[in-house]
Amino acid sequence: MPASLAFIVALALCTLLHLTTFAAVGTALRIPVREMSLGFGPQLFRLGRLRVRLLPVGGHVRFKDLGEDGLTEDDLLGALDTQPLWMQLALSLSGTVTLLLVALVLLRLEAPPAFITGFAQIVLGALSPVGDAQTLLAQAHQAILQLPFTALLGYVAAKFAAFNLLPLPATNGGQALTFIGRRLGLGRIWPARLTHILVLAYLALGLSWVGAMVYVLNPSQ
Repeated sequence: MPASLAFIVALALCTLLHLTTFAAVGTALRIPVREMSLGFGPQLFRLGRLRVRLLPVGGHVRFKDLGEDGLTEDDLLGALDTQPLWMQLALSLSGTVTLLLVALVLLRLEAPPAFITGFAQIVLGALSPVGDAQTLLAQAHQAILQLPFTALLGYVAAKFAAFNLLPLPATNGGQALTFIGRRLGLGRIWPARLTHILVLAYLALGLSWVGAMVYVLNPSQ
């Protein structure tokens, strides 16, 4: 398998495993799944509640919650927002736990350092897109070329897990902290402006890494 294709397949497998774990755990906890979207970009096809999009990176699983229109009082019992905190945390962190288990099985003792260093690599690379990010991308390129597929899959799972535990909106870590904050009643004192700042930080992190990858392709500009 060509190295670039192997990386895309590893990323797609981790994304699929991450999202299907959410759907499976939610179903086991009797929290109705409204929609599962695999990937980003233009929609390729739809099969029931599943949407498959062009880019096999990320996605989401939407559960029944209090934000839906037309919910009756009986419907509230199955909404994610009304579940016990332990259930909300179990669901929000289940996908990341599964990725960590995959990394542990495939990498064994190399999995913990691969996961732990992922946090700093993601943040430092975003802060220095033409410096640290270039070094990290070069290291990743060599790993993609040299590692067997199982090891590559393990490293992708470890880094993907680290990213999803960052305390930012749209990540599993951010969602878990949101559930905890709501249960502690912090919503009354949490400024909306801070949420907006965190959303901007999340977008800036992603855009910085996109810029770093563009720079790799055209470093003279």
